[in-house]
Amino acid sequence: MKKNHQKNMSLLITTIFLIAQLVYVIPVQPALAQESPPAPETLTSDITDSLASLAGQSYSYNFGKDERPAELNNRPAYVEGEVIVKFKSSANSSQRSSIKSRYGLTTKRKVPLVGAELMKFGSGKTVNKMIESLQSDDLVEYVQPNYLYYPQAVTPSDARWDELWGLHNTGQTIEGTAGVEDIDIDAPEAWDYTSGLGEVVVAVIDTGVEITHPDLAGKIWVNPGETLNGLDDDKNGYIDDINGWDFYNNDNTVFDASDGDTHGTHVAGTIAALSNSTGVVGVAPNVKIMPLKFTGPYGGTTSDAIAAINYAASKGVKVSNNSWGGPAGGHEDILLKEAIQNSGMVFVAAAGNDGKDNDTAPDSPSGLAAENIISVAAVNNRGELASFSNYGATTVDVGAPGEAILSTYPRTLNQSAGVQKNNQSVVLGFGLQTLTEQDQSALMKKILNLLGVTPGPNTSILLVNDGESDAGYNNYTPVFEKALSVAGYCYSASQTTVDIRSVNQDVYGPTAAEMQPYDAVIWFTGDAYGTLTTTTLTAEDQSNLTSYLAGGGKLVITGEDALYGIEDSNFVTSTLGLTFIKEINEPGMYTDLNGVNEFYGDSYTFSGTSSPYNDVLEPNGTGASTIIQYTGQDSSYRFFSGTSMAAPHVAGISAILMAQKHLSATEAIELIKSSGSDLPSLSGKTVTGKLVNLYNAVATQVSQPSVTLGSPSVASPSSYDITFNTSSYGALLSTSVSRDSITITFPNGTTLPAFITGEKIKVNNIPVGSSGDIITPNGQSITFNVPVTIGHGGQVNITIDKAANIKNPTTNGLYSLLVCTSTDPVMKGSANYSISTTTDSAVVGGGGGGGGGGGGGLINTTPPGATTPLSNATIDNAIASAVNSDTVTINASDRLETALTTTSLKALTNTGKPVVVQLQNATFTLPPGALDVPSGAAQVQMAALALGNEIFELTITAVKPDGQQLPVRQFAKPIRVTLPVPANKREAAANGTLKVHWFNESTKSWENMGGTYDPVTGTITFETNHFSKFALLIAQPIPTTAKFTDINGHWAQKDIEFMAANGYINGMGNGKFAPDTAVTRAQFAAMLVNVLKLQDKAKAPFNDVLPDKWYYTSVGRAYSAGIIKGVSAKLFAPEELITREQMAVMICNALRYKGIITEPEDVEGTLSRFVDKTKISDWAKNSAALLADRQMLNGKSTDTTVRFAPLDRATRAEAAVILKNMIEQLNK
Repeated sequence: MKKNHQKNMSLLITTIFLIAQLVYVIPVQPALAQESPPAPETLTSDITDSLASLAGQSYSYNFGKDERPAELNNRPAYVEGEVIVKFKSSANSSQRSSIKSRYGLTTKRKVPLVGAELMKFGSGKTVNKMIESLQSDDLVEYVQPNYLYYPQAVTPSDARWDELWGLHNTGQTIEGTAGVEDIDIDAPEAWDYTSGLGEVVVAVIDTGVEITHPDLAGKIWVNPGETLNGLDDDKNGYIDDINGWDFYNNDNTVFDASDGDTHGTHVAGTIAALSNSTGVVGVAPNVKIMPLKFTGPYGGTTSDAIAAINYAASKGVKVSNNSWGGPAGGHEDILLKEAIQNSGMVFVAAAGNDGKDNDTAPDSPSGLAAENIISVAAVNNRGELASFSNYGATTVDVGAPGEAILSTYPRTLNQSAGVQKNNQSVVLGFGLQTLTEQDQSALMKKILNLLGVTPGPNTSILLVNDGESDAGYNNYTPVFEKALSVAGYCYSASQTTVDIRSVNQDVYGPTAAEMQPYDAVIWFTGDAYGTLTTTTLTAEDQSNLTSYLAGGGKLVITGEDALYGIEDSNFVTSTLGLTFIKEINEPGMYTDLNGVNEFYGDSYTFSGTSSPYNDVLEPNGTGASTIIQYTGQDSSYRFFSGTSMAAPHVAGISAILMAQKHLSATEAIELIKSSGSDLPSLSGKTVTGKLVNLYNAVATQVSQPSVTLGSPSVASPSSYDITFNTSSYGALLSTSVSRDSITITFPNGTTLPAFITGEKIKVNNIPVGSSGDIITPNGQSITFNVPVTIGHGGQVNITIDKAANIKNPTTNGLYSLLVCTSTDPVMKGSANYSISTTTDSAVVGGGGGGGGGGGGGLINTTPPGATTPLSNATIDNAIASAVNSDTVTINASDRLETALTTTSLKALTNTGKPVVVQLQNATFTLPPGALDVPSGAAQVQMAALALGNEIFELTITAVKPDGQQLPVRQFAKPIRVTLPVPANKREAAANGTLKVHWFNESTKSWENMGGTYDPVTGTITFETNHFSKFALLIAQPIPTTAKFTDINGHWAQKDIEFMAANGYINGMGNGKFAPDTAVTRAQFAAMLVNVLKLQDKAKAPFNDVLPDKWYYTSVGRAYSAGIIKGVSAKLFAPEELITREQMAVMICNALRYKGIITEPEDVEGTLSRFVDKTKISDWAKNSAALLADRQMLNGKSTDTTVRFAPLDRATRAEAAVILKNMIEQLNK
């Protein structure tokens, strides 16, 4: 992996300038001061300058009418030496070969979808000359340049949080500019209509996407036909394309930090960021992102863009976002247009950022003549056309929010700045000279102490100045001399020998033999970064330093570009044990450095703003670890401006429409264009003059219809009114006869919505005669038949084929209709209706002869009265039958609910055995003392209502003698629940993709609870400490763990793979698990909470665990469950590395929490197997013995002895193994 930064072009320009002076041929023009790259093919391997900053800017141009210029504002417009040729269908293979030979063309690759070929040719002709030659050939249908495209983004501004004005504009101030209320796409209003949508994949054809970003993880498409095994499983020509493809680098890594893949990450967040109470949220909750990277530091080509479009189309993608482009010029990109048209997808394209009229100076691809392209301009938060945005009354369709848009950005906070290996070498990704003077000496002292180099008359240090000061760079030797002196390595006091060796540019430094006498070598490169022909650390330097380290020497390397040009060398990756991740590439990103692992608790400060050329380095391999991290501004979210930011708003709307309706791409585009909000600034500037509006596209306000409830025996049906968009939940009022029907009639003059979701009952775009299922709270199956469209006065008919299970319904009052769809079991919401006439009481029930249940009072929405409890005799028999059993079983499988008197519950608790309650829809296993029943309660009711085949509402309610009902919301101990799995879902349950989810009322989302499937009984079992609504849903696919490249052959490999495959633990990014990296106390607490699925309210009474920290909830939940304690009453020490004995105590506390562990019988006897048993703290001995007895935490063995190693820092591998062992104990 090569480092990319803008110094290279300055270096190239300087070299060209020197050559010009020597040969007196090339005059230096002022334009050379700009950083303008040649076309990629002309660059040497040492010049890999990142143009990420340039690629984010708009550009102007002037060119003749006959050709597109070779460069646009210093950026190549197309690839020199390449053309894309489409032969006529009449040309046979020999004729094609003849043409290629005649013009010196060789095929680089096929361009699918358009039937063309990308060809290369020698330097004898320009692209335009080659086009002229080929156009004259009768067998050539079309020829064009291989255009280069760049992201359509304007330079980003500083990051802030929570300001998504494009979704909901309240007039808030964004980036110093006050907005105008309701200049937005009305997302929150529309989201009421978009819950429970089917999944839609949106291809982000762009730079790469950080797929592990917290707001994108779980929203990334996973190729169902591919596994990570080095094979092309789906036979599409791409190996291991698990999440998409990188056409720019031609590999499966869809995110490359070194390429600066910020643009695609930002775009993806605007479309689909998770609604997870952190960061930002995307437009479309139903989207999975397919990252297709085709552009990078040097832009992207036509051929790669076509390949990406073809890939998406082959996978059935219906929407793509394309925030890239460039001026079309005289040669229209006709082959790209054909590929877009043939794809059949909604192709959302940014209009461009040149502030120009696309009608007179077309932009590509937004201006290409394909009917499935929708071109998008940018609007600011005041409703004005953004100053940078292109426009066009005939070529730009709509406007969307595009200025100061906050979205996801690749994470840089707390990235590794320094790595040590085996306490023998330390490499810093920055120059020591950039720190404050005080911290220069403090850090140097800490590093030398780590390496075991202490001041004294027998200590010698070699200071190597490889900073190329002879070439004009700063000489930092005095900085290092002073730092060593202040650190105590001064010549007079300690009499430490410090020798200095200066190395000139293009010359290698001291040999291994010259370095060998020294205890340590400090090699610094200052501001230098080599030349066109050599790296700062030459091949000879690398060889000599490798030999020096092999002989036991200690090495420190520091400098912002010390590793420049050798990032992928064996010296860096193996000898130094690190991986170069990226160059920061943004000045002032960091302000401080924080120590971790061996340097935990230390902090250091940059003397000014941090250099943009500092490196992020990660440990690689055994013995390597991070010792220091960059800290400062968290760049996980950033404001960007550009039509690139406007386009993803439209892509999100498109995805929602494609999920709701059976629309073609052009139909969806027309709906988006017609449903927007008129905006004066766009009048005459776009085709529609409208700002896109999600709410208008998916729904308009529904007039209140009337609802009629009747049955065959009711002469005069009762009439009800429905009010939509309510949040109350209750039961559906129904009669007690076997068949009832509800008819919803929309009165004349009603404006029907474009779509009404399940919570309002789906009515549009369903063919005549079709039917679908809706499930009420009490299990009635409702079918509906509706016409294709419903005009004024249309109606929806719903038939209930099973009577509602409501006790004693009275006639007048407010009730709630709760609706879900059976095909996609996601809670939709409810709709209230009230009785306006009286129903025949003989039919409804609840009183005799027209009396009884009548009256005019409001209805209590909970069923009045109480369930008849099981008799004392039934309980006594159950207890007596359990004499030889580990559990007491109560069989109530013929009913939806049952009840126990508090006396019976006490008798069951006194048995000391778990109580198994079998209901029709669920089985509960209650450990003794699980229920904390409110005082004064007479009985406890338990119910399991099926809201369809896959959704269950579980309740436990205490009832007082006066009928007052008190829901029991939390349990003192977890209750085990077993639910039936529908036959059509059992295959998914067996392969582990079907899991139990609970409905979180606060976030209105389903959260994964896990669960264990039993194929014999066809049931799934899970544990919970609270009841609510539960659903059996297909969990998000978990990537295979083969991506961990650093665990092959590791002793814990199988356990790590198991834990990762089941979602219990994650990797560290970049395909690494880092098995030998130490774990902090907070990290291990979070792992435990995840494995145990703890949902307790977070309570963390520690002064060092604050609500804004990532670990606050995990630590709080673990503390509330009694699993963890602090190192003192007020301190938890979350960032301290956890020891093996601390880990043992936490694991035992977790097992006790689950109620499946007993105290050890012989602590001392068990611990006697460990030679270091006396080092185990008294408070940890019981736990150590328990885990040793159960073989959950074994000691560390040598040839003859076994140590428990209580104070050793636990590694990620050890944590994975002991957690897996704990899971096995829980499942026994």
